Amino acid sequence: MKKIIIFAAAILITNIALAQKFGHINTQQIMLTLPDYQQANIDLENFAKEKMAEFEQYRKLYEEKEKAYLEKEAKHKANPDSYPADLLKQDYKKIMESAQKLEELQYEMEGEIQERESILLNAIINKIKTTCEQIAKEKGYLYIFDTSSVLYAGGDDLNEAVKAKLNK
Repeated sequence: MKKIIIFAAAILITNIALAQKFGHINTQQIMLTLPDYQQANIDLENFAKEKMAEFEQYRKLYEEKEKAYLEKEAKHKANPDSYPADLLKQDYKKIMESAQKLEELQYEMEGEIQERESILLNAIINKIKTTCEQIAKEKGYLYIFDTSSVLYAGGDDLNEAVKAKLNK
């Protein structure tokens, strides 16, 4: 009797183990086919253009200030009495501050663009993740793996199922 119970338990455990379903997707591949991804790229490109336009305005102002300083410096070298050395030092300090501000502005702009890209992509990734969760529940999958981080992708390929559900 004890052997029959052990045998029945072994069969039950084996059936449970065999009943587990695994699937895999390629998030990157799915993302590239989505209209949301194309729209996110357009939005990001427009945002980057706006930021570059702002940066270019400030860069032009800096170049104008630098040009004016170089003219004053040339006048001072030609005739030290034409432009006082103290004022030239103050102008130089202002130019250096403007150059530093220009660098900071470029760094901030790059950070804002990266942050916007992260927000847009995370929204798409979350949409894919939610869709995978729905498919897993509907079709009884225990795990759905992303092939970008898996060395071997066994189980069912669910790329088309995810794409179809996302495009509804």
